[in-house]
Amino acid sequence: MSETWAHSGVAFASLTIAHSWAAEQCVGQVGAIPRLGLRSLCMHDSPLGVRGTDFNSAFPSGQTTAATFDRVLMYRRGNAMGQEAKGKGVNVLLGPVAGPLGRMPAAGRNWEGFSPDPVLTGIAMSESIKGIQDAGVIACAKHFIGNEQGTSSVGLVKFTCRG
Repeated sequence: MSETWAHSGVAFASLTIAHSWAAEQCVGQVGAIPRLGLRSLCMHDSPLGVRGTDFNSAFPSGQTTAATFDRVLMYRRGNAMGQEAKGKGVNVLLGPVAGPLGRMPAAGRNWEGFSPDPVLTGIAMSESIKGIQDAGVIACAKHFIGNEQGTSSVGLVKFTCRG
């Protein structure tokens, strides 16, 4: 094994995301690599803002926000979510949510997205991302495809690795 490969393996291991929905401040954490000048990143889920913390806000859902057709309101919602996340030490908000299309009313995740209309969703995504990032937090757009296929996002999934 070359020395370069050995060093890259260490760097990659430091970037591995550890998930924890209840025990830690972040739902995902990317470790710091000080020798490269990379600091740790705290990620948090954000369909309605930072959750699972004290004194946090519950912002309007994506559907509710899109129903206003108000770009300024979409931006302000994103900015307020970003400011609150920054105040809680979050570097990356895992959102906004682009999907689902709303074709499956019983899917249970439709409220996270903005609209089945791609233009309205694009505008809402853009304004939300600008608002979040203007607050100094990274926005991580998610769930472009297949989000409405899930019917149960509550509970733990146990994975066993064999190798």
